[in-house]
Amino acid sequence: MFRRLKDTIFSAYFKIARAVFPVNIYLFNSPYGYHDNAKYLLEYFEKQNALVYWVVSPMARIGPRRNVMANSLFLKILLPRVKVCFITHGLGDVCRRLPREVIVVNLWHGIPLKKMGYDSSMDRHRFNLNEGENPYKKNNFLIAASEISRPHMQSCMGLSENEVLPLGQPRTDVLYHKGMDSDFCDSIRADLYGNSKAVFLYAPTFRDSGDAEVIYQCVIESFVNYANLDDLLVLRLHAEDQSNASRLIEKKKNIVLSKAIDPIDDLLVADVLISDYSSIVFDYMLLGRPIFLFVPDYINYVSNRGGLYFDFKDVMRGAIILDNQVDREVWQSYLGVKDVFYPVAKLMHIKDSSASLYERFF
Repeated sequence: MFRRLKDTIFSAYFKIARAVFPVNIYLFNSPYGYHDNAKYLLEYFEKQNALVYWVVSPMARIGPRRNVMANSLFLKILLPRVKVCFITHGLGDVCRRLPREVIVVNLWHGIPLKKMGYDSSMDRHRFNLNEGENPYKKNNFLIAASEISRPHMQSCMGLSENEVLPLGQPRTDVLYHKGMDSDFCDSIRADLYGNSKAVFLYAPTFRDSGDAEVIYQCVIESFVNYANLDDLLVLRLHAEDQSNASRLIEKKKNIVLSKAIDPIDDLLVADVLISDYSSIVFDYMLLGRPIFLFVPDYINYVSNRGGLYFDFKDVMRGAIILDNQVDREVWQSYLGVKDVFYPVAKLMHIKDSSASLYERFF
């Protein structure tokens, strides 16, 4: 009874306030902190003098200078003036109930390699996707990185072609424009990791099985055995794996957990990337630096996920794929190599995507 009364009062307030005040506020959110596509799009909008707010989630309270807490009273007061809400994950990270008049644009957080959502039996079971209404329909639009990934995004979320827009990922703008600026990259590197001779970034995807820790340990032990003592291995695990991270590197002098809030900063400073099925690989390809993919669980991983959207060996051309072990060459042979060609890199992304999104939704 009380909730119904509150909803009635808010509905009346929303309609009156939206008719009286200018609708010119843009909300942005990424639940794991101030980074990802939402960060870079907010900063672009801000440069165009748009009125922007970062919605701070309970999981990560760090944001830019103009913040508003998720599901807070202040957010509800602002809502009548909100034109578009940009998110990277779920709408619940911003507001449990968002009026339909507010446009919701899901920027997403990468290019899917593994099958997911409605295309994966694992995800259908985990997220109860076979029951009730389609949860992805809460988004008015979903943004794809390019035309290549557009059909996959439609399929995995059960959306129409008109609902999936290939406008690109704002986070890759900085890779395009700053990735070749050695002074810019070196300044970030010095702030984060000091003066290490070479920085190797290990950024694996989240695994649903129990094999993850064994795989991570293989990479770490190989680095301990074969890398130069003045080189550094930066371990950046998926947010769901953070509980294991400290234990994995315990008592190892030249291995550290990532100190970067923003994964793009880690990409800019890394001389070499070690990963697997993570979409971070497609971002790093834009820098033209060496990539190693350690995938000893390839058959089981692909089977459990229900397949991949791309032919793995074809889409990863230019990267070195390791099936069984992490060899000495990862830590020795490719240092200083800065001109690796990845045929799919430019096809996967749209350049200046922040500008494209601004033109579409401002």
